[in-house]
Amino acid sequence: MLAGAALFLTIDLTFFAANLTKVLHGGWFPLLVGLIAFGVLSTWQQGRETVTRNRTELEGPLRHFVENIRTLEPPVYRPPRTGVFLNANIETTPLALRANVEHNHTVHENVVIVSVQTLKVPHVPERDRVRIDDLGYRDDGINHVTAYYG
Repeated sequence: MLAGAALFLTIDLTFFAANLTKVLHGGWFPLLVGLIAFGVLSTWQQGRETVTRNRTELEGPLRHFVENIRTLEPPVYRPPRTGVFLNANIETTPLALRANVEHNHTVHENVVIVSVQTLKVPHVPERDRVRIDDLGYRDDGINHVTAYYG
């Protein structure tokens, strides 16, 4: 194994040394473009991680939110119809649902929170594609639906 690694390292270093002279004659430009692209993409990734972390803190745990809805005084208004909320994280409360309660003191009579999870498998059996969770209370009309896709 060590001999194979040494062989490949020797070949790679030979190509590197042969092409090193081309950097001064225009080879610096693709290196610069690659460096700029790396900087943009790594900044983007750090920003997404920060936004996701902050959003998760704002959303708060879903089960805790459902328990709070049941104990609010005065109780929230439950207009007829169904509210559907998309949410990427299956453990947190959608911000739109939380804002509806905070600003309007309202939760629809039926609430469906939908999350889609992409699994690292090519195919999900039909019986495992959808999971419905009543979040601990069957009588409050708040359900979480998780769809699984491969």
